[in-house]
Amino acid sequence: IGRAGVIFPYATVGTVPQDVKFRGEASELHIGGGVNIREYATVSVGTETGGGATRLGDGVLVMSGAHVGHDCQIGEECVVASGSVLGGHVSMGSGSTVGGGCSIQQRVRIGQLAMVGGMSGVVGDVLPYTLAMGNRAKLVGLNLVGLRRKGWENHRIWRLMAEFTAFWSDMYNHPVISRQWTQPYQPPALATDASMNLKKRCELFTLLRQPGSDMREIVDFLMNDGNMQ
Repeated sequence: IGRAGVIFPYATVGTVPQDVKFRGEASELHIGGGVNIREYATVSVGTETGGGATRLGDGVLVMSGAHVGHDCQIGEECVVASGSVLGGHVSMGSGSTVGGGCSIQQRVRIGQLAMVGGMSGVVGDVLPYTLAMGNRAKLVGLNLVGLRRKGWENHRIWRLMAEFTAFWSDMYNHPVISRQWTQPYQPPALATDASMNLKKRCELFTLLRQPGSDMREIVDFLMNDGNMQ
């Protein structure tokens, strides 16, 4: 347990995982500095099949009644709001947030500075910098509020939005792009079509992206998905 954190009354921390495969093997829970675990929250240790450890990075807030399952890997300054449940092996990138009353399926990845809206059920990965909402949550756009709270300036957000839109469009001259994002930043042209699979899109964008592109985080996130085609 790191320094300057608080585990509030009635929280349950470091107990055995809720996993029928657990057989009492050695396992751990690592809690970074400045972590707050509020009343009635539960955080399990890891399992042998998940690397043996659950980790909460510095500055994490686990609100009242939330559950962080075995082998979860929670980055720095993440928030798990009240009543939310993270299944086993869930990962959260730095600065990401899970709203109140959410259910996150096991092994889901939530990217850096992403936001899951309250009362959502998440069964697939959430891209970095994006906002996902709904029962069987769907991507609804960028996490604009979260990016601004982290001090991102407008020109940086515009650039990411331009590249993000271009990446998912079937052709670069999509009317949404040409109308809204020709200024102040012109994203690289993507010669994509509906038949191009996600892996090829990522490879193409990697070749065309300019230095300092925040879209790199999203593309790398996608490329690290072992099931991507």
